Amino acid sequence: MTGSLDTIQNDPRKKIAIVGKAPSSLSLAPYGDDSWQIWTLSDLVLCKQAPRFDVQFELHEPDQLRGPRKPYLDWLLTVTDKPVIVREACPDIPLGIPYPKDRIVAKYGRYFTNTVSWMIALAIDMTPQQIGIWGVDMACSGEYQKQRPSCEFFLGWAKGAGIDVFLPPQCDLIKAAGLYGFDTWQSDMFVKWQVRCKELQGRVNATGEERDNAERQLAYLQGAIEHCNGDGRKPEYQKQAEAAETLRNEKASQYLYLQGALEDCRDYWGQWAEHV
Repeated sequence: MTGSLDTIQNDPRKKIAIVGKAPSSLSLAPYGDDSWQIWTLSDLVLCKQAPRFDVQFELHEPDQLRGPRKPYLDWLLTVTDKPVIVREACPDIPLGIPYPKDRIVAKYGRYFTNTVSWMIALAIDMTPQQIGIWGVDMACSGEYQKQRPSCEFFLGWAKGAGIDVFLPPQCDLIKAAGLYGFDTWQSDMFVKWQVRCKELQGRVNATGEERDNAERQLAYLQGAIEHCNGDGRKPEYQKQAEAAETLRNEKASQYLYLQGALEDCRDYWGQWAEHV
């Protein structure tokens, strides 16, 4: 085993930088400042996205690290000079230090939905002077959006414990559009957001219908080509079919683009606009 939790606890550096994979602030972490411990996760170091680290976290089951992620598992086995925190002792990562789950859960509760939350809780338990978060936004819809409140919960816990918390301006955690009930300009933002969502939804619907019409026209022309019996119309049908296919592909591409813009507007910008 490479070190222990005591090794981390006794590190004289009392500033802990937790680094995730969000590109907005990943590169801004204090890699060049030796007064910070750098805590990383996943394949950040292997992929050279983080130039240095002091503690590595891998809390997934080893079975999830096989197949396409096998190079990452192989890299973990090469880390022999720094602590690697794992979910539990296992032969796949023999030098891994088991995460103190039972003690942390007993002290902080069970609101853990992602690795970063576990990292923040352990950092709090190390009683540092400062915790900084880089490369963590959790602003997208779906999985990350559901995980975000847990991170914010533990950042609030850190503040309540008297630990200075640093978040770069690029980070979306514990930020709001304004002060509820006081910043009245939010109502204007909400109206604009609603109009923009409605406009994009209309464009998505119209483009989807155009794509579907072109798909039906293409199918009709392909059937006509197959069944025309040398009456001289085949070249014309083929020409029309090529045009219909080009239009179908163009509208399909536009549809995907607009769908992405709508999701971004509705889910990402909505988190600010709806705070009224």
